[in-house]
Amino acid sequence: MSRVKGTVFTDDDIQRFRATNPLRRLEARLQRNEVDRANGKVTTPYVAFEVLEAWIAATSKGHSDEELRTIWMPEWRQESLTLPRVLVEALVYGWVTYNAKSDQ
Repeated sequence: MSRVKGTVFTDDDIQRFRATNPLRRLEARLQRNEVDRANGKVTTPYVAFEVLEAWIAATSKGHSDEELRTIWMPEWRQESLTLPRVLVEALVYGWVTYNAKSDQ
């Protein structure tokens, strides 16, 4: 693939691309959650459940674990473990159910 010589992308161009790319949108969401956690607006468990929910949704849409690892916060990439999907789905179901009840 060749680039057009002299092509310059503006910040607006980049933001529009990110807005249309689901992984970039997810990355921005995770970064906002991490900032909110660092500022004491949300708890670490809240961020963890949001990440698990996002992971289930993204992998259900065909994104691989490897793709998702590229958007994790750097400190999250230091260690990982493998869990059966059914266990993570059970946790996420509980989280989604809890959130739905608390919104009522």
